Amino acid sequence: MSTWLRWIDVYRGIEEIPFGSMIAGEDDPNGDMTQLLNEYGWGKFKIRRTYYLLGQACWIVLGLTWASFFLRLDRVIATLTAAMPSRDEDRA
Repeated sequence: MSTWLRWIDVYRGIEEIPFGSMIAGEDDPNGDMTQLLNEYGWGKFKIRRTYYLLGQACWIVLGLTWASFFLRLDRVIATLTAAMPSRDEDRA
């Protein structure tokens, strides 16, 4: 949750993009964000937007997963697949 909230702040411009690496610090030229910026030609806006949208997509997938188990859709799917004929029955 804290990582997602941080990227929200980065997206809004409240915080800076976390350059560097966790081990070598902010000046490490091998950090992920530094590589995206320098080696792959991503701009700061693209980094901000991509990580923001990735976080949003994760929340959507997590919400859909929670909803499917809350609504017991796993049981509905199991019932439907159990009622389907197996491949062995189709060959007979």
